[in-house]
Amino acid sequence: MRLGIHGVQGRMGLKVLAGALCDKSFSQISGYARNTTYETKEYTPLDSLEELADNSDVIIDFSSPLALNSLLQIAVERKTPLVIGTTGLSKEIIQHMEESAKQIPILYAANFSLGVAACTLAAEILFQKLSTEFQTHIIETHHIHKKDSPSGTALAFSEVMENTPPIESIRSGEVIGKHQIFFSNEQEVIQLSHEALSRDTFAKGALFAAKALVLSPPGLYSLKDILGMQK
Repeated sequence: MRLGIHGVQGRMGLKVLAGALCDKSFSQISGYARNTTYETKEYTPLDSLEELADNSDVIIDFSSPLALNSLLQIAVERKTPLVIGTTGLSKEIIQHMEESAKQIPILYAANFSLGVAACTLAAEILFQKLSTEFQTHIIETHHIHKKDSPSGTALAFSEVMENTPPIESIRSGEVIGKHQIFFSNEQEVIQLSHEALSRDTFAKGALFAAKALVLSPPGLYSLKDILGMQK
């Protein structure tokens, strides 16, 4: 399988690259990073998104919302499947992604951690059972370099709770990602908490998704869908 990485020199791009280099499923690894030129033997650096799409059976994207918009158009033209982990997407870009998924397979996840997927399911169940008796709120903490706020993961938690909880965002140090969901009333507090200790867990999930997605029909997939494919 030929793997393309969009944003290959970013924090997550480098983690995906490291994981892919250890995975024999990938016979070729290409990468694109805007306005940068690298000489490397680890992957094939390409000069344009068009070249990346032409040389990839599937592309993993950890770039920026603006760059993603361009990639979506090119991927549709080249019929290249996309695994998207870029967050901070506008409604317009999300709509573009949904339209693109009618022609190519796209998997979008704000967080590729299996632990977060499990917490999302637990939050949905607790909300269904307790929302009339408990108040809810979310606290998310990330490193000071993170641009979007609230985090995509916090918004995903909020969505399964009918967008009712207020979200508090904290940017501190080099915290990779910590999410806390609270259900509380005057008598008790329930807390769901997840903290990522390494970005490797996100890279591992993205690579697994890429391998599952490459032969899938057009559609917009979630990590939950891909886990179903694994079964």
